[in-house]
Amino acid sequence: MIVTEYMENGSLDSFLRKHDAQFTVIQLVGMLRGIASGMKYLSDMGYVHRDLAARNILINSNLVCKVSDFGLSRVLEDDPEAAYTTRVSFSIYPFKITLFVVIKLV
Repeated sequence: MIVTEYMENGSLDSFLRKHDAQFTVIQLVGMLRGIASGMKYLSDMGYVHRDLAARNILINSNLVCKVSDFGLSRVLEDDPEAAYTTRVSFSIYPFKITLFVVIKLV
C-alpha cells in the first residue's frame, strides 16, 4: 500500500485546463517553485524522474505543486546502460516543457 498526501485539485494538467487563465503571475510562479523544489530534492537524493509532465504533478487547495508518478524514476548510479537518460541534465528539458505549459496561461 502506498499512502500519499491528499491533493484536492488532482493533476496540474487537468487543473490548468479547468481554470484556464484564472491565475496571477505570482500564483503561477509559486506553482513552478514547488515543481522545481521537488525536482531539486530528487536530484539531491540521487534520482532522476524521467517522466516529468503536468499530468504527473499534483496540486492541492493552496496551489502547492508536488511531483508524483515515480514509475520511471531511476537512481543515478544503478543502471550504467541507461546513463544517457539518468543524468541530471536530462530532467531539465521536461521541466522547461512544464514551465511553458504553466506560463502560457499568462
